[in-house]
This record gives sequence, structure tokens and C-alpha cells, in this order.
Amino acid sequence: MRNDARFLAYKILNHYKNNNIKLDDSANYIFLRYKPNNLSKSRSKVLSNEIVRFMGRLDLMIEYISGKKIDRIRLSVLSLLRIGFYEINFEKNIPDYAAVDSIVKIANNNLNQKGKGFVNAVLRNLTKKIKLNPNWNVNLKRMDEWLSLPIWIKKRWEKQFGVKNAIQLVKSINQRPLNYIRIQTNLICVRDVEILFLEKGIKAKKYSKNFLVISNGFRKILKMKIFKRGIISVQNPASAGVVNCLDVNPGEKILDVCAAPGGK
Repeated sequence: MRNDARFLAYKILNHYKNNNIKLDDSANYIFLRYKPNNLSKSRSKVLSNEIVRFMGRLDLMIEYISGKKIDRIRLSVLSLLRIGFYEINFEKNIPDYAAVDSIVKIANNNLNQKGKGFVNAVLRNLTKKIKLNPNWNVNLKRMDEWLSLPIWIKKRWEKQFGVKNAIQLVKSINQRPLNYIRIQTNLICVRDVEILFLEKGIKAKKYSKNFLVISNGFRKILKMKIFKRGIISVQNPASAGVVNCLDVNPGEKILDVCAAPGGK
């Protein structure tokens, strides 16, 4: 199962919780042990990162569906439930039955009989609940845990920005970041890049005069010649906005004191 992204994420989450270390360190440990391919590495890192980011919300849903407190569920069982709940609630391109079957398969290979049955029952209860009532979690959304944010930060932001603005800030943080490509428009026009992307099956949309926002196929871009030659690059438009605000003119010299490795 070394190339099964869900299995790798399961191992990463277990190691992360058991050893109380950085998530990246746990991922590197698991990758060294199982030696997965790059695609499985990438997918498992996305899974584990997103699950940790939304752990408060996932655990709230797990408690509600299972009828058990989180601290009464064994970690090896809980990690699988977190992966299943994440995929069923967040990954709309993965059919519920496929997510459930894959998690149950991992449970069958890694848990005892009681654990297997519990994982299977809870995940199927979740899918049944969603099918009967798509708005089954409406009351959970009113609870602080849904924000997946430490309560002390929530209170501080409410005091600093007001309740309404604090909620908007949390919603923004909880959105998955988009991928953007910056184009050297003095070397190639935006439309030509869009055509090149379409030929590779990459969906992109013009964001500004020299930026495209990428919907899918981002990893394919990193293998393209125009990326390797520096004609296009990965950058967030907010970073470029600083340069636009400076309104730099030819002949001027600019000192960047906030350069890598990020020790601002």
C-alpha cells in the first residue's frame, strides 16, 4: 500500500499525533519508510495538511455521527475516520462510496475486528445522513469547533475586528488557496499560454493582465518548458501587488529586504 495516498496520510497522521512533532517531519519519516512515488507523496501531503487544518470541524462531525467523544476513540481508528470524513465532506470529485470503500479496506488491513466494524458503521452512517438530509450539519455550523480555530484567537479577532469581520476572516483562512501562474508578458502573451495549457488539458482563467488562476492540472505546468525556462512562474498576485504599488520606473534601484528564506 506504499503508493496509496490515503494509507500514507493515515500513517502520517498517526505519527504526527503520537510524536507531537511538525507535520512535515512526520510526512518525511513516513516517506522514507515506505518510499512512495511522487504522485502519492503529493496527494498524501494535501490530505494530511487539510485534515490537520480542519481537525476541529472534522472531530465535531465525528462525535455527532458516532455518538462518541473524540478522546474515547483510539487514534488509529480516529485517523481513518478523519480521512473519510474529510473526503466525503470536502472532496466533491470523489464519490462517497469510493471514499468509504477505500477507508474500510485500510481498516481491514490495519485494525482489529472491533475497529474495522466501527469505522465501517460510522462512515456509512455519515453517507446515509447526507443522502437523507444534505443540510444535516446546519446546527453544527453554529458551534465554535466548526471554525477549526483556537478559541483564544477567535475572541482576540472578534475584539480587534468585530464579530462579523472576524467570521469573514476565518472563512477566508479556511478556504483552500488557489494556484496562480505569473506570465512574463514581454516574452509571451497570456492568450498563448492559455492555448498551451489547453493542449495539455490544464484549465486556466485570466485573473489579471499577467496572471492566470489554475483550476486543475497544476503539476503538469511544473514539467513544461516555459516554466523551466522562467517564462512563467508560480506566484500569488498579492506578492506582485507590492511591485505595482511601488510604480517602479526604468533606471531606479529597488532593495528587497524581505527576501527568502522567509525570516521577515
